[in-house]
Amino acid sequence: MKKWKGMVGVLACAFLYSSMYLLPYIKYIFYDAIVAATGFTNTQIGITLSVYIVAAIISTVPSGWIADRFPPKKMLVLSGVAHAIFSVMALLFIRSYTMTLVCFFLMGLSSTLAFWSPVFKAVSMAGSKEDQGKYYGLFEGFNGIGSMLFNFGALWVFARVTSGSVDALKAVYIFYIASSVVSTLLVAFLYHAQLDAVDTENKEKPEQEKRASTKEIFRVFKMPKVWMFSLMVFGVYGFYCGSSYLTPYFSTVLGVSVAFSGGLATLEKLRHPSGRRSHRRCDLRQDRPPEVHGHRLQNCRHCSDDHFHDDAGFQQRARAHHDPHVCSRAG
Repeated sequence: MKKWKGMVGVLACAFLYSSMYLLPYIKYIFYDAIVAATGFTNTQIGITLSVYIVAAIISTVPSGWIADRFPPKKMLVLSGVAHAIFSVMALLFIRSYTMTLVCFFLMGLSSTLAFWSPVFKAVSMAGSKEDQGKYYGLFEGFNGIGSMLFNFGALWVFARVTSGSVDALKAVYIFYIASSVVSTLLVAFLYHAQLDAVDTENKEKPEQEKRASTKEIFRVFKMPKVWMFSLMVFGVYGFYCGSSYLTPYFSTVLGVSVAFSGGLATLEKLRHPSGRRSHRRCDLRQDRPPEVHGHRLQNCRHCSDDHFHDDAGFQQRARAHHDPHVCSRAG
């Protein structure tokens, strides 16, 4: 029975982990939608994520110190609440670039300072030494499943909001915030019993075993293995960050919908026909900036709607690929 409680607690942590990084990395799925709703340039979007990453880097080292001195469950719940508050602030100031930078910096702190190290410590404390591999496997597996489900849910919500690109993006924000709140509640109610049992064992350890001196911290930086693994992680995350531009490439160069490109970014195999036209409709509304990806909005010569035109051959090329930008009345 105790093992089942530990596994349930690990699953709750996995869903909280996946929900904490949905909004900060929203551009990986909704890149074009952000451009359409906010008017931010590619440079501004890149700076926004960079600000978040800088805050996360600053918080990484003290995160380990916090994990060694405070109960992980309390830190996870505190981080979830703080992250939800900062996410609501980002929703309220969704079109303000300055406030977006502030909110993303704060989210970088809330998702790292009292969360990054405590969540891994919580997983390790969920069972005995013999269960470490199993529990970490569950954590990583359900982390991926949670990210997939949350992002597909966000795509479904986005596809059904047709009142404008701003409203559609706000709906995604609300869905991500709700996911984070629910995941925090899962940790609060499903994880505490197992953590309390293990915390009692850790309290029996001498205080000297819990604290790491400054000399020991600097000794870690002298270990070649630490640098080797750091370079490996750097390479993986570098590739991961570059994949965020697959979404605008699919939608702009290949001409697929935001729902389709977002699904590809999530699972690389999903096509969402029901959201195809609604997403394009959002992109073409008047709250979109006058110039996006080099295409100019102008009145269609076949109807009263606005379509993208970059040159005389665009209509013909788009029609050949069945692009919904092309007016149905065009010959």
